[in-house]
Amino acid sequence: MSSRNRLLLVPLVLFLSTTFDLVAATSSFKFKDVHVQMFNNLSCGSDLTVHCKSGDDDLGVQVVRFPKGFYEFEFSINLVETTLFFCSFRWRNAFHWFDIYSFHRDSGLCTNCIWKIRETGPCLLDFNYSKKYDICYKWNK
Repeated sequence: MSSRNRLLLVPLVLFLSTTFDLVAATSSFKFKDVHVQMFNNLSCGSDLTVHCKSGDDDLGVQVVRFPKGFYEFEFSINLVETTLFFCSFRWRNAFHWFDIYSFHRDSGLCTNCIWKIRETGPCLLDFNYSKKYDICYKWNK
């Protein structure tokens, strides 16, 4: 191999090596997993039917028994930070829905998101300050 060809080969090898390192680092990069847990806290004493979905996943219909039943699932945040899981909640004659995890709302609040589902809406456990279920929301319209 001529010295000219060797000089051309050095930048190519450096470029390929840097590109490989970048691809390897990106493919191993992953946000923390998020764990969502919902407890049936209905005061009416009814079982709660929950159906959760995201843009990519349908988690199916689950029945959360009263009084101590719960439903939980886990997922990874997407790279563009738009992860959203929404759920419908049904009991007796009531039907509501709520964004049970929204990256923009919840990423600073929890990676272990524990909810009590009440007739008035879901309440999130405040791990950071009060240690109570006092981050409460109304049902989505």
